[in-house]
Amino acid sequence: MAKNEVEFTPNMATAVIDVHHRITMHLKEEHGLPFLPCCVLASLRSHGGTMLIPDFPSAMISNENTVVAAAIRLEQRGLVEKTRRESDRRVVVLHETPEGAALVKRAFDGVYRQMTTTVWRRYSDGSIDEVLQAFHASAAGLGISDIEVNHEVHETLAPAFFMAIASLVRQWTQAASIAGSTSLTEYRCLALLEDRRKPLPCSELADTLLIDRSTVSAAVKSLLAKRLVRVKRGKDGRQRIVSATESGKANAARAKAELEKRTAACYADAAPQLRAKANEVYTRMYIELVEWTGVEGLLIV
Repeated sequence: MAKNEVEFTPNMATAVIDVHHRITMHLKEEHGLPFLPCCVLASLRSHGGTMLIPDFPSAMISNENTVVAAAIRLEQRGLVEKTRRESDRRVVVLHETPEGAALVKRAFDGVYRQMTTTVWRRYSDGSIDEVLQAFHASAAGLGISDIEVNHEVHETLAPAFFMAIASLVRQWTQAASIAGSTSLTEYRCLALLEDRRKPLPCSELADTLLIDRSTVSAAVKSLLAKRLVRVKRGKDGRQRIVSATESGKANAARAKAELEKRTAACYADAAPQLRAKANEVYTRMYIELVEWTGVEGLLIV
């Protein structure tokens, strides 16, 4: 890893994925709004309330079909309206409605309250700003334009913050799949087993990685089918103990190399001092998360 590059670590992944999960759950439970449609609404506000579908940040939407699907969902709720471009009727134009503008503001307000009463509860305004800057520093590398770093929706949280979180998780998911033929959750299980260098119960994998136990069970089942882990029963006959095979260890190493490359590339356009600061911020986010959750032994060396 070159000096001053943003270094991918399992700890960084845990911290970022936790933020993504918290925001996702809040949007779903409080507003009935998935993550991507919320980003679409925020991007519309950034651009004055009107955008062509092809103009949405490519890294955020993955492909044009995903934003089309999000737009349909938003239109059904009366949060956007669609028209056709006069010069080319094939191009769809999205327009925010007053209801959409109001909802995305409530959503951002709610996310900020939720974060500042949980994992950011001890953060000063300056610390929160450093967290946001760490994510914003990846914007250019992720295909997110400078216009998304604004306060049109919320005085603190910018649309680029939401977009960068979703885009980083997408990059990592793709990297784990391409390099290791695993899901991101499967990679994280392998990485933890490799770090601890000893078999671990499924329950400990779930608690340490802050993942639902049923999700870990599914991941372990998949890893077992790929012969990347071994599973045996604990002394009580109910607990499942998991260990990585040699193939699993090699798989995790390949995936991590790709994850490191992808993460560094996302920050390649950021100034060296911002990249160095981002490493510091992600480490601090993880430590704060450990303290908030109270999960012993969560730290991965």
